[in-house]
Amino acid sequence: WNCNSLLGRLRKESDKAAFARYVVRNDPDVIALQETWLPAAGPERRDVLRDDTKQYREDKQLIDTFLRQKPFSNYTAYWSCADMKRAGSGVLVKKELKPPLKVTRSLVSTNKTQQQNEGRVLLLEFDELCFLNVYATNNGWTPESMARRQQWDAELRRFLVDGRRDDVSDDALTRPRFCDTSAEPSYLLIPPGTVLKISGLVTRSDLNGVGCEVQSYAEDRERYRVTVQTSNEELYVRATNLSVSEPKEATTEEGEERGGSPKKKDENLQKDEKKKPLVWCGDLNACHRQIDVTHPEFFGNSKAEAKGKGKPAPPLPVDVNDRGQPGFTVNERKRFDELVNDANLVDTYRHLHGDVPNAMTWFGHPGVSVVGKYRGKGMRLDYFFVDSDFVENVVTCVQATDGIEMRQLEERPDSAFFGSDHCAVLMRLR
Repeated sequence: WNCNSLLGRLRKESDKAAFARYVVRNDPDVIALQETWLPAAGPERRDVLRDDTKQYREDKQLIDTFLRQKPFSNYTAYWSCADMKRAGSGVLVKKELKPPLKVTRSLVSTNKTQQQNEGRVLLLEFDELCFLNVYATNNGWTPESMARRQQWDAELRRFLVDGRRDDVSDDALTRPRFCDTSAEPSYLLIPPGTVLKISGLVTRSDLNGVGCEVQSYAEDRERYRVTVQTSNEELYVRATNLSVSEPKEATTEEGEERGGSPKKKDENLQKDEKKKPLVWCGDLNACHRQIDVTHPEFFGNSKAEAKGKGKPAPPLPVDVNDRGQPGFTVNERKRFDELVNDANLVDTYRHLHGDVPNAMTWFGHPGVSVVGKYRGKGMRLDYFFVDSDFVENVVTCVQATDGIEMRQLEERPDSAFFGSDHCAVLMRLR
C-alpha cells in the first residue's frame, strides 16, 4: 500500500482506523508500505528513523506508538528511510513468523554505504522465498527526471535479469539462492522464543550462564530483547553475549542426520543452486498496458503544466515516446513489458482476473482544483509479481477497489484508500 505519508495517515484518526480495520479483516503475514515519508537517521542507518530535533522525535514517537497498538503490535517493522521527504518504504512482518535471514536496502549492493538514498528498496530474504518491496522513481516531465527513471529501470533489470555470480563483485546484489545462508549480524538471526544462555555479560556478571528466552530484536540498538528465566526481567543483550544452551545435530529437511544417501545429497545440491522464488510488489509508478488506465487518450496526451504564475511549462520531450502522463509513456511501458518478460515474472492480479476493465489502484484527487483534471481518472500502478514457476502458489490477488463502482471511486472511499491516493492490494499464497 502506498500510504502517501504514513505520518499523515496516523495523524488522522479516520485514516488510521480504516487501515487498522483492513489489517484486522485480512490478517496479512507481511505488510509492504511505500512513500512513508520517514527520514533516515543517517546514510548508513536507513533502518532507523531520524530523531535529532524535537519534531523528528515527535514523529518517531508517533511511529513507535503506532507499532505498540493492535493490530500492528503483532508485527516487526523494517524501514528503508530516505534523505528526501516524499519517499521511503517499510515492511511489517508478523512476529510469529520466522524472521528474515537478511534485509537489504539497495538494488545494486549489499554494502551499507550504497543503500538506496531515497529509501525506495526493501529486500527481505526468507528461508523459502525473497520479498522485494519497492517505491519506484517517478518518470516526471523533465529530461533529468526521465534519466533517473531510466537508471532505476536499469538497476532493477540487473537485479531481476542480468545478475550472475561469476561476473560481479563480492558485494554486488544478485537474486538470492538457497545456498546463500550467510546473513549480516545486524539483522535478526535468532527467532523469538529461542532459549539461550547469557554468557560474559559484563554489566551483569551474575547472569553469566543463566538461561533466557529471545523476545525480539531492536535494530536501533543492534541487540536482542530477552527475558531472563530465573528473574523474569527483560534485558537487551548483544548476539556476542548469547550462546545456545543445547546445540542440535545438523539435520536434513527429513530430520535425518547429514550423511544420508548420495541421491538425497544431490537433490539438496540442486535445490541449493536454485534462485529462491521472488515476490515483487509495490508502487511501480508505471502502467503495464493500456488497459491499466481508465482514459488512455487522456493520459497518452497529457502535458506538463507550469508550476507557478508567469513560469513556462517544461517543453515537450524530443522523443515522442517519452510524451504523455508519467507512468504511461510508450517508453516506460516498453521497458516494463520487456523486464517482466525477460525475468519470467507474472502479474498475479491479471493472471487471476484477466483483462477486467477499470481495475485501478490510483485515482486523482476528488477535491483539489490544481489536480482537478484527474478527478475520476485512474491508473493501475501497484502490483504483485511472482516467478512464472511459482505462480501456482498464488491463491488470490485482490485490489481494495474491486467491486466498487466508478462513481464511488471518484471520491476515493476510506474503505479502499485509507486516506491515500492509492488503494491497498492483497495477495495470498498457499
